[in-house]
Amino acid sequence: MILRALLVFLLIFLSNEVFSQKQKERIDYYEGQLKLINSLRSTKPDSAYKVANKETKSARQENLVLYEGKFLLAQGVIQYQREKNKEAELLYNSALVIFKKIGDLSGEAKVYSNLGLLAREANAIEKALELQNKALQIRLSINDPLLATSFNNIAAIYYSKGDYPKSLELYLRGLPVAEKNGDKPMISNIINNIALIYWKQNRYQEAFEYFEKCLYLEKERNDYGNIAGSYNNMAGIKINLDSYDEAIKYCKEAISYAEKVNATKQLARSYNLLGQLEYRKKNYQSSINYELIGLEKRRKLGDHSGMSRSLIALGESYIELKEYIEAEKVLLEGLKISAGSSLLKEKESCYKLLGNLYNRSGNWEKANNYYVLRDALKDSLFNESNSKIIFDLQTKYETSKKEAQIFLLNKENDIKALQLNNNALEISKNKSLLTTQQQQITINGLELSNKNQALANQKLDAQKKAQDIKTLQKQSRIQNLELANKKLELEQRNLAMGSIVVVFLALGGISFSFYKRNQLKQQNLLQTEIYRQQEIATKSIFEGEQNERIRIARDLHDGIGQMLSVVKMNVSTLNPSDKTVEGTLSLVDKTITELRTISHNLIPEALNFGLFAALEDICKKINDAGKTRVDLNVAQEMDEVPLTQQNKLSIYRIVQEVLNNMIKHANASHISIDIKKSNENMLIAIKDDGDGFDTSKIDDSKGMGWKNISARVHLMDGDMNIKSEKLIGTQIEISIPA
Repeated sequence: MILRALLVFLLIFLSNEVFSQKQKERIDYYEGQLKLINSLRSTKPDSAYKVANKETKSARQENLVLYEGKFLLAQGVIQYQREKNKEAELLYNSALVIFKKIGDLSGEAKVYSNLGLLAREANAIEKALELQNKALQIRLSINDPLLATSFNNIAAIYYSKGDYPKSLELYLRGLPVAEKNGDKPMISNIINNIALIYWKQNRYQEAFEYFEKCLYLEKERNDYGNIAGSYNNMAGIKINLDSYDEAIKYCKEAISYAEKVNATKQLARSYNLLGQLEYRKKNYQSSINYELIGLEKRRKLGDHSGMSRSLIALGESYIELKEYIEAEKVLLEGLKISAGSSLLKEKESCYKLLGNLYNRSGNWEKANNYYVLRDALKDSLFNESNSKIIFDLQTKYETSKKEAQIFLLNKENDIKALQLNNNALEISKNKSLLTTQQQQITINGLELSNKNQALANQKLDAQKKAQDIKTLQKQSRIQNLELANKKLELEQRNLAMGSIVVVFLALGGISFSFYKRNQLKQQNLLQTEIYRQQEIATKSIFEGEQNERIRIARDLHDGIGQMLSVVKMNVSTLNPSDKTVEGTLSLVDKTITELRTISHNLIPEALNFGLFAALEDICKKINDAGKTRVDLNVAQEMDEVPLTQQNKLSIYRIVQEVLNNMIKHANASHISIDIKKSNENMLIAIKDDGDGFDTSKIDDSKGMGWKNISARVHLMDGDMNIKSEKLIGTQIEISIPA
């Protein structure tokens, strides 16, 4: 009983171990797939999405709920990157349900963060801020490595609202966290965003240096979309510095990388920058053309910030061309978007340009109103205190960074001093151990000498015992030899008797085997001859039947048919108004028609023009019915294949029967017949798109159709292969020796 319990326990333990091992292997596999998706996401987003979608289904089937949520989240990130925001939101919410269910706080924070990005794209700024703060609070509570992401996302929202000091403060809180975790994508993202703030403050050289750092990090990981963004930023700064050739070079680089991953947002920005270049060179119409391309792309994306900037640029060009109506139209639209989206910088630009527009067109009252609005907004956007706050924040960050480096250097020096002290103690300890070891070696030497003497004594005793053993062994060998001689004599006598018995048994077995083999051979020959005679008889009957059909058909056609034609002619000479004559003529016509039908069934009339002409005739009749379409394809080399009249009729009947089955039973709407020559054989392939059937039930069929087809193929020494799938269709291949 105890043994049985132990065995049960052992089996349960082993099965749990196997299950745990398998589950660990699957988890390792899924982690590898997540890394693959992350690496493909920047350069091959379509491939990344296919992998994520496949693994979502796999994790769901294996009930690995955590990884189902992770793969749903990965799909959402890819869709967001592909600018399919509605699909991304659905995937994020599906992942959020799973993470909440299993209590995965890190997963919840990721979803809230990504939903916040979507809300910001949709211009729901307050909702975006709420979602990003949710993610931040969760990450602070669990010390999440992605804490830098939350600081970055919240900072971006304050940046869009024009609160640059608050934005920079949050960026500088997130950057050390990202650097500590070695999160290169986030480091480059934050560096890029800090550079944007410097750019807004007209600190072009500092901004450009930050963009160069960002570009270096993005190229390390082949992040094509963000590489395009960095090139666009560098082009923008070069435009501000009037370095037009360099700006064009960076724009072309941006377009090249953006097109690789279909980054519409960056493509739109590149065209807007090219529009700015043309504006600077006073090519206002070219500027408008570029800006319209960019605006169209931004409208498709629903990018309110980008749309307002494009409309402002268009307004500037229209003003220069004195197209004041168009200028007013685009600037008022830009003002509406920027006011509704809390885009203060863009709103200020609209006020300024509308003031310029009305000033030029002579509406000075409106011009003054917009200048007043612009001055009030400008004071809140940019002043010396803001610049000072931003400078102080940057200085504070750089100082804290240097202090941290000094602290680390001091720590390293202290550690090295402690290591030196430890080394000195270790040396002293080793010397003491050497002295002790030398004393021990001396003691061991004396003990070894005593042991050697004892071994020498034992060796002498062993030699004496070995001599005694040798004497006993010699006596034992003599006795063994005597016993072996007697045993050998006995074995020889037994062997002789056994050999005689084996010879007799072998002779008997060979004789019996020869007899049975000869008898079996005769039976096989007889059976083969019976089968051959049966096949010859069957073929003869079939050929006789075919010949008799041909003879009867010809007799009916040439004999009775002609006689009926003569009867019709004779009757037609009688009084045509006589109703009896009229009825007799109608009866003769029906008889001639019936006779032709019987003759055609015995041997089709179309066969007189060849097998393929007869098959075309069948196909035409079916096609004329309008329910099923039949296509007949006959290879050119088939014209050279000789066929007997009997074989032509057999092939005709086979095809006729197959077509009848496909139309009647398979409900086929399209049938194709291909006839060609293959390895000296005539190959007929008939395929339909009908309901299909179970081919294993053909032998159990009670109808004569399949049996007739099989018999005709067999009598022509042919082979038939049938393939069928339910709801897909049936294909029949018949091979007949040519």
